[in-house]
Amino acid sequence: MAANKALVVGGLIVAGVVGALAGWWFFGGNTDAPVTLSGSPCAVTKDDQITVKKGKKVTWKIQNNCTAAQAVSIGNFRSTATGGTACAVGTDWPFKNTDNSVTIPPGQDSEIVLKEAKNATGTAITLYYDFCLAGVPKDPRLVIEP
Repeated sequence: MAANKALVVGGLIVAGVVGALAGWWFFGGNTDAPVTLSGSPCAVTKDDQITVKKGKKVTWKIQNNCTAAQAVSIGNFRSTATGGTACAVGTDWPFKNTDNSVTIPPGQDSEIVLKEAKNATGTAITLYYDFCLAGVPKDPRLVIEP
């Protein structure tokens, strides 16, 4: 009877570990990138660099604390730091979807979710991109791990 109990407990432990690893594999590796809009004129506070696993998604969680609605967009992904001029989807777009903009009313929050980061190199790649607030680009970095 004690041996059966030990087998059951051992089986439950193994199942728990396998379940946790499977959950991490399928749902882990996604990245949340908090962004706060505040001040007058409205300014952006965010991380300069975010990292995501290949095939996973980045969610920019944007809180608008400014007094007016804000148009926010992300784009112009490129391999060099210079050259950012617009937030349009460009030729180096590293995601499956292209839903890259949102307008956020004052005092509210919203998200831009870009899915399935692409990286066929086998090593981490660093991309620069424009985070635009009312058409004015900022130049953060995105690292996509293999």
